[in-house]
Amino acid sequence: MPYQINSNYLALKSFVEELPIRFPKEGQSIYKVRNEVKIFEVEGYLLNVKSYKVPNLFNKIAYRYLRGSKAKRSYEYAEFLLSKGIETPAPVAWVECHNGGVLKESYFVSIQHKHDFNLRDVLEDKVENKTEILNGFVDYTVNKLHKNGVFHLDYSPGNILIRKEKDGYSYSVIDLNRMKFFPIDTEKGMENLKQLHTTAENYKIIGRRYGELVGIDPEECAENLVDMDKKYQEYRARRGRFKRIFKKNK
Repeated sequence: MPYQINSNYLALKSFVEELPIRFPKEGQSIYKVRNEVKIFEVEGYLLNVKSYKVPNLFNKIAYRYLRGSKAKRSYEYAEFLLSKGIETPAPVAWVECHNGGVLKESYFVSIQHKHDFNLRDVLEDKVENKTEILNGFVDYTVNKLHKNGVFHLDYSPGNILIRKEKDGYSYSVIDLNRMKFFPIDTEKGMENLKQLHTTAENYKIIGRRYGELVGIDPEECAENLVDMDKKYQEYRARRGRFKRIFKKNK
């Protein structure tokens, strides 16, 4: 069973080695859709363990021989982000289980991150100081992620964790297995922010701050971001109508 454990957490070696047996029976499940996330308390550590669903046959082979599992990539990307000063939960270990030469399942273990809410709560007006928090989020995105060439392919509101600090707010990104690394210009930066899929009001706050940071007209940037999302929603509606017609005619 291939695995890697962070040298800072060798006290958890037994837990990591027993994870494929313990995960189905133990832990507190906090998320279960395609994959499952559980919380474990082990050796004084509060651990977040993500179990990735069994991939299709093509990905079973690809993850085994070509690109590594989602768990392994999450671990490696977390180490890279931390090396650049980008906050993300500390990686503890990755584990892969193979059967017949192909990947069966994988697990990513990290320290459970202390946070007060996520960006979705902000966008849905569940917390106060929305403009301040969104401006800080854009600062984090530009100065931490984009300036380091990090493009998160699943930059959804639930994947940005926020903690209230004495002097403002801190931000942390999770769900790291789908990321690309390349120089990010303003067009790509706005494309990344478009993944939030929020209201025009929120996009205008985000777009204005983004324009200020990258040196383009804030109002124009805000309107462009709103327009990008509008076109995306229109595309989704067309695709939905096509699928309904296709199913009806089958």
